Amino acid sequence: MVVKVFCEEEFTDHEHEWIQFKEIYKLIEAEYGEKDVPVYIIANFRTVRSQIDIAILLTKGIVVIDLKSYYGEIVGGQEREWIVKTGTDEKCLPKNLFKQLTDQKWDFFEILSRTPEISNRIPEDKLKKVQAWGYFEAGSSYDRNQIEKRNHVWFDVVDKDGLPEKLKHFSKPGYLLNEKDMQAIVSKLNLKPYEEIGNSENIKTEFRYFNQDIKETSKPLDETLQEFFASLEFTPELRSVITKAVYDVYEGRTDEAVPLIERAIEKSARTYGPSNKNTLTLMSYLATLYQKIDLLNESEKLFLELLEIRKNTLGGDAHEIPETLNEIAGLYIKKGDFQSAEKYAEEARELLEVHYGPEVFELTETLSILGKIYFFREKHDLAESSFKRALEIRENVLGSEGFLVSDSLVDLAEFYLHELEFTKAEELCKQALKIRIKDVVGPEHFSVAWTYDFLADIYLAQGKKEESKLSYEKALEIWTNTLGLHHPNTQIVLSKLSLFS
Repeated sequence: MVVKVFCEEEFTDHEHEWIQFKEIYKLIEAEYGEKDVPVYIIANFRTVRSQIDIAILLTKGIVVIDLKSYYGEIVGGQEREWIVKTGTDEKCLPKNLFKQLTDQKWDFFEILSRTPEISNRIPEDKLKKVQAWGYFEAGSSYDRNQIEKRNHVWFDVVDKDGLPEKLKHFSKPGYLLNEKDMQAIVSKLNLKPYEEIGNSENIKTEFRYFNQDIKETSKPLDETLQEFFASLEFTPELRSVITKAVYDVYEGRTDEAVPLIERAIEKSARTYGPSNKNTLTLMSYLATLYQKIDLLNESEKLFLELLEIRKNTLGGDAHEIPETLNEIAGLYIKKGDFQSAEKYAEEARELLEVHYGPEVFELTETLSILGKIYFFREKHDLAESSFKRALEIRENVLGSEGFLVSDSLVDLAEFYLHELEFTKAEELCKQALKIRIKDVVGPEHFSVAWTYDFLADIYLAQGKKEESKLSYEKALEIWTNTLGLHHPNTQIVLSKLSLFS
């Protein structure tokens, strides 16, 4: 039976929640998809006191899950602060997880008790037996003895590896749910099937442009290969493996590319040494691929290993070190760990300013990343000043043209859109569009389509419906011609245009 998914709204606030949601869905689908039993996943909905990430409705009971983008040894109890230890690093959870899940458990019980189709049939003492678990990244560990187990059998901490087994063997509540019960819960919460939600474009929740997929799509295949071979010398065998891997990535076969690059790293380490530039370049590329296919722990581990090698083998003024720090900061942004992201981006900024000065061009990428981090952490004055400083340096070096200048203009436009300063956002976006069409990439480029799409969002936020529709149509034309009718970007714009009919 198909696993059915319902939600109140999409996971737009934190990308890590969307990644973990997909991870859990795949686990549930693999376990129950072929079985003749109903399974509902309800996600991202509000109760009286809580925001619940996921609840899994099984015939044998209900499990509430709170998503946590943390990895390591988890320490915490009923009254104590919750901490995640990774090596020598410690991160404090914003809330006591036990208390958070206690609230969510009782909130869900109240939903059940107010659903007559269920409460009229099942005794209250059994309805109270809702499970509530914290879901951490794969490889995390938690000593269950930190919680008094006898009276709190409903509580646990799980990860990707432990969830399937835990779902098989958790303490049963003494009743069975049927699909009518599950549908009654969905109706009570006023949730919609996930496919009806569509791809939400809530322009106040995230910086869409900070998306590696956009940058990769806009980079030609020969340019990517040139980055590998222009300054690096590989054996013919390695060159062949790398070319095949990069081609696979370009064609969307990232899963096939990963083992090829892993093999290339092993061969490069044996041929040139583990700290050779060839090997380290391949490690960086693999860490980026891991991130692309949502293997975020693997990406983090490899990037941190790469950083340690570069710090130990290169001088403090080596440009590769701040580059790696920026990549790590970008990874933590994707994981939703903005505190760690800020730490690594600030280190990159300090290194560049100390060794190269406050106006060095390489600093602009770090400032752009910091601007996004500051925004997510609600340090809006710092975000604005970082974006402006990046733009000023780029214009001083490149003049008023150049793709990176347009990048900075878009960063500022998105910032002002979030701040509801629509006039500023519109003007900056128009400047970026002009640069991209006339001076850089031409009218049919992927980034031009995206900029039209973004400009349409700005128009729509101001109630300029005719201008918005026209810009969406221009984006649609480019994406249809370059990516095809069935590409997700094309479909998203089509769904936006349907609102005008």
